[in-house]
Amino acid sequence: MRGCIIVHMSEWSPYDSCHDSAKDDRVECRACGVVCERVIHPVHCLRSECRYVYAFEEGSVTYFGCVEKVFGAELDLAAYRGAPTRDVYGALKARKTPLPECGVQIEKAYAYKYTWHACHNPIFLQSPASWAPDAVRRLVEGCGNDAAA
Repeated sequence: MRGCIIVHMSEWSPYDSCHDSAKDDRVECRACGVVCERVIHPVHCLRSECRYVYAFEEGSVTYFGCVEKVFGAELDLAAYRGAPTRDVYGALKARKTPLPECGVQIEKAYAYKYTWHACHNPIFLQSPASWAPDAVRRLVEGCGNDAAA
């Protein structure tokens, strides 16, 4: 069985299974030489009027964040008000599995190393909302069955 490292919210283990779909808090995959991370664009949350966005004032500054803590930062709302058509916050690393309404992307740290055939964990590249048991089974067929051959 291939070993891989999948980073969870606060811990990682080289012994985690690459394809354990029961664990849904994956935000990073290091199964191969390409480091893949799920990132969130907070400006998408504001533009889509996400129901999980909260705001508070501290002094004269208004901050906003995510109630579900998909991204952990509390950001100054003034930057968005000053340029609502730009992505003023950029991408933030997801702290937990993004919700279906989140504007999530996969960032590849060493994208030049990436090939579909060399990817050890193709499930990670799919949206967690689209994980269906049959699709997962088809993608991972043969993974961990080396002893049976």
